[in-house]
Amino acid sequence: MEELRPVSDVGDDRDDLVLFRNEVEAGIITERRRTSQHSFPAVHKEQVNSMSGSAQMVAVIDDDSAVRSGISFLLKSLGYLTTTFESADAFLKSASLPHTSCVISDIKMPGMTGVELQERLISSGYRFPIIFVTAFPEESVKARALSAGAHCFLTKPCDPQSIINCVISALRA
Repeated sequence: MEELRPVSDVGDDRDDLVLFRNEVEAGIITERRRTSQHSFPAVHKEQVNSMSGSAQMVAVIDDDSAVRSGISFLLKSLGYLTTTFESADAFLKSASLPHTSCVISDIKMPGMTGVELQERLISSGYRFPIIFVTAFPEESVKARALSAGAHCFLTKPCDPQSIINCVISALRA
């Protein structure tokens, strides 16, 4: 495998996703990226597909369009299929629900919360992994989500490598 080199230092994780998107569009995805707190290697689409056998559907549910599109773009750049929804209700009513392999959801959203979505999915017989991302990391909510089977619980802003690691491990489980 080719040697990977540092390409940037970035302070804000949301800016990091934008920079990551720009690097993907410019064809620089094969290089190692550095942030002020994290260093992570590039993941190639072939690696994702060989780990999972084929592209898998990840639903991204968040009322913040920038978060939705950033996470979706990150995962698409790695070979995952994604669908995005601005609410839990929209996801539950979608034709994507039965084809979903993993969910990444915000906790606090208008209408149904992420934890309420998790409860609804479980009661309806859906057992795919759920990854929560939230700007409001309350310990009681985290404990409730994890005890109900959440795969990961990340705090916004979260670095892209944490999202990647959670998705890869969730889809391997």
